[in-house]
Amino acid sequence: MKDDFALAVEKSTASFISKNNLICGSVFEKIADVCSAGKDKVILCFEKGWHEAGRKIKEILSPNSKVVSFCLEEEICFEKTLVKLLATVDSQSDFIIIGSEEITLFVCDYLGIESGKIIYVPLDFQFSQFISCACYGFEKRALLLDGTILSKCAKNRIADGIRCVFSRKLILVEMLANEVISGLTPSFQAKNLIEDAQNNLQLYLKTHVLNFLVTAILQVSVAQTLSGVGNVTSSAENLLFKSKNLSLKGEREYLFYKMVLRIYNLYFSNDLSCAIYSPGIVKEIDEIKKIFPYSYEKRICLLPTYVQNRNEVEEYKQKIIKKKELLSLVKKLINDFEKESEILKKEYGGRAYTVEHYSVKQRAKALSLAPYITKKTTAFNLILASGLTYYFNK
Repeated sequence: MKDDFALAVEKSTASFISKNNLICGSVFEKIADVCSAGKDKVILCFEKGWHEAGRKIKEILSPNSKVVSFCLEEEICFEKTLVKLLATVDSQSDFIIIGSEEITLFVCDYLGIESGKIIYVPLDFQFSQFISCACYGFEKRALLLDGTILSKCAKNRIADGIRCVFSRKLILVEMLANEVISGLTPSFQAKNLIEDAQNNLQLYLKTHVLNFLVTAILQVSVAQTLSGVGNVTSSAENLLFKSKNLSLKGEREYLFYKMVLRIYNLYFSNDLSCAIYSPGIVKEIDEIKKIFPYSYEKRICLLPTYVQNRNEVEEYKQKIIKKKELLSLVKKLINDFEKESEILKKEYGGRAYTVEHYSVKQRAKALSLAPYITKKTTAFNLILASGLTYYFNK
């Protein structure tokens, strides 16, 4: 029998996430059914994941399957070790990754669409990128959410989920910019999902019923996919994670969300002007290759052709300024910072933000490299093309 959490989340997400991609309930009761019959199983996790769920999952699956388990050391440069481990197992096995979205996304990228089933079991609220990648066209990608596990999360982890919902409001801005740059009409479904997510977040803050927060995170994650625009804050977060893992994922995303909005506010208010500085593409790609040695080719997409055309960049900028709607939205979202800060402070328990440990140079470098690994259109490419990211790094 499904618990209240599972019923509520599945009912709230049934219209936009396949039941094959999202399974809710006790991981120990569901895992055998979620896995493929007759296939070998591979468990991947850090030490916390092994103690929280990995050992018991292995006990459950072992009587009927060959189960290989790998417990990695907690470090940011896990790829080299993971590549060696993946080479020792059948790529058609079922892969069960516990508690690390970074490992999960790497496994998905490294093995590709021809791999066996990949099942991600989060131990907190870091599952946004995985579900946004998994929920369209990938039947062999499954997110298994256990309300009992999530309810045990500390306040700082809950606050991180809240930041995820807040920072995805940038999608609304990017869709307006994309309408000018690419001529694509903003997705009403994506907009509605973001608005519903903000409402669900408010319900969570009033009631502290977990399914409202989880549903909100799932809604903004799917909205990202439906919007057709890139997420430069997520790309910058990923780069900062590789700089030094001192903070939580949602905290890094929210940091860049605030930075990007302020940059847009200045840029599209026409308060900033500078000579075009052509991006040092070769140099930047070399840097990204060092950061992501095993998947950089998949991460780097060709930048839009207009980044080398000063007149075209200026034309797009002026069109966006004349439209006024984008800048009005940016200012509104900036005005929300103070209210959001009070909410986060209350949920976070008054602790200092760990993103403060990163230097200004580290933050600037992550943001300047982000456009090179952001796969879809974003207004931040105009910032890159205008030379402003060059000045960030001075």
